[in-house]
Amino acid sequence: MDATEPYLDFWQSVSQGLAEEDITTSWLHVTYTLTPHATYPTQFCEAIEALQYVIQGLGRPPREVIIVGDSAGANLCLALLSHLSHPSPDAPKLEITEPLKAVVLLSPWLSFRHDWPSMTYNARKDIDAMEVTASWSQEYLKGRSSNNYIEAVEAPELWWKDAWVEQTLVLAGSDEVLLDPIKAWVKRFSVSQIPILLENRCIDLTNYTQKFNSDTTFIIGHKECHIAPLIWPLFGDNHETQQGHALTNWLCERLCI
Repeated sequence: MDATEPYLDFWQSVSQGLAEEDITTSWLHVTYTLTPHATYPTQFCEAIEALQYVIQGLGRPPREVIIVGDSAGANLCLALLSHLSHPSPDAPKLEITEPLKAVVLLSPWLSFRHDWPSMTYNARKDIDAMEVTASWSQEYLKGRSSNNYIEAVEAPELWWKDAWVEQTLVLAGSDEVLLDPIKAWVKRFSVSQIPILLENRCIDLTNYTQKFNSDTTFIIGHKECHIAPLIWPLFGDNHETQQGHALTNWLCERLCI
């Protein structure tokens, strides 16, 4: 789907919030080709070209770059992250000399399967209908077999061991159908001492063994749907979401360092 006016307004408000804390940022909104006009790996290649333009064309060092995506855009962010440590034969080569500053994922679309429990128990709470996501994913694949660049949740833990990123923020809503695959991916990406906020309670994960990508924050907005900060304004609900609040606070903390 094309970006909507509330989508652009939301990111402008985040930028303004950072400016109020004397944090200067520059933003590049990437337009990639939508299905059915193009299929994988077209969008993947376009994302690579965009990151290459920022780093090589604009001369921005990776340590100053944060890649951000929501839903299918977050899918592409993780395809980029995979490509940096495991170059895909489907896409142009991209090499960087240091890790990216951060990746921010809003309700990432990580699995095309529909047998996750959250697909059922959140079916009447979310905006994503199973028949729609099935149609979109089939259009994206167009008969191609899936892989780790298409469905990040299918990649094993060791796939993410050499992820070229310093910090990761994952946002989701407790009422979204994609919640279970998001939880599953976070555990594979970083399974040690991940702070999870749900209904203002922290879930203790100290029993997990220390592994990699430990600077990962996972926040679940209570009673919030898929990409709630971007969707709710479409229906006239402009109150601040838990995910939106957490995002701005996280960026302020990390960019003030």
